[in-house]
Amino acid sequence: MADTRKADVKDMINVDMLQYYEVDEGRKMYVMNRMGMLLRSFRNKLYEYDIRPNLGKPKKLAKIPKRYRTIILNQQDWDNFVDYTQSDEYKVGSVKSKYARSMSVYNHRLGRGGYARLEQKLVESKVIDVDKAPSRALLWYKARKNKAGEIEDENVKAIGAEIHVTQLQAQLEKERKENQEKDEEVNKLKERMVEQDKLIAQILANLPPEGREAAKKKRKVRLKPKKIYDSPPVTETTPSPGIMQSIRCKLAYATKRQTVGMGTIHEVPLQDDCYKVSIDEVVVPASFLPFEVDGVKTLDKALKIFVPLPNKLCIGDSNEQVMTTPNQQNEDDNVKGQQTKKQFITRDDIVNMKNVNKRIKI
Repeated sequence: MADTRKADVKDMINVDMLQYYEVDEGRKMYVMNRMGMLLRSFRNKLYEYDIRPNLGKPKKLAKIPKRYRTIILNQQDWDNFVDYTQSDEYKVGSVKSKYARSMSVYNHRLGRGGYARLEQKLVESKVIDVDKAPSRALLWYKARKNKAGEIEDENVKAIGAEIHVTQLQAQLEKERKENQEKDEEVNKLKERMVEQDKLIAQILANLPPEGREAAKKKRKVRLKPKKIYDSPPVTETTPSPGIMQSIRCKLAYATKRQTVGMGTIHEVPLQDDCYKVSIDEVVVPASFLPFEVDGVKTLDKALKIFVPLPNKLCIGDSNEQVMTTPNQQNEDDNVKGQQTKKQFITRDDIVNMKNVNKRIKI
């Protein structure tokens, strides 16, 4: 059988390997070592099952075993290997290997996959992280468990207990260091806060009295929380004795003589001289409201709901004016124009009503 220790044979193996596989330059040495381990295992198996049982039987040793004839193609290689197993060099090496094997106290239970296969299993079961190097103590302990995951050797159990204690101590030491680092960071932050307070006190001490008071007021204003309203605030006012709750009224627009509907004034004063009014009847459906309420813009859409109306557009029932249609009101204006002075809402009043539209809520 060919000797892989020779340089020319190694080169030949490299050429054959690269002919069928792509191997990175940095992995060639690993591949060669792995091939050497497999070759040594194959030789030991060949000697144990095909040569050793047939010692003293030259006819059987002269032939290549049938199951290996597709691997061992050269008869001369087989004869050289058989002669080598009978030499003193091989016997001395075998005795040394047996003696070294007998000196092993903590025998592992790994198969042909070795520690590489064990590490792969631990990664798949998420016992260790694939990105971190595993602990040698952990691999040593796991390698000595049987298929049931138990330790049979008492000596291995004792070593495993020591490893467990050591790992616990290392974990506690790590946690202690982390807590110590956190305490140091907290102390540094406290020192910085004390220094900042001292600096602020020095600055305030050097300021004149006027500037000191202004700085204090400024700090108070900054720290004062903003008042947040769910709805615009309602100004609380005391109603006059002449006004009662739920007063019936006429609704006018543009002039007090142009009645567009009927409503009820509720004793809820709002901002900008407005009242909370419920629309009961509609005379002119297309009349626009002074303020838009929840998307409602016209009077007919506001029937039976509350809207804010300026007090100048609400005419109480005590007034003797009769509710008329717009056409009748125009005729009355021509006849009685000189008797009663018209009260118009100016353009500025309408603009002001639109400006407060967003601030008025019911």
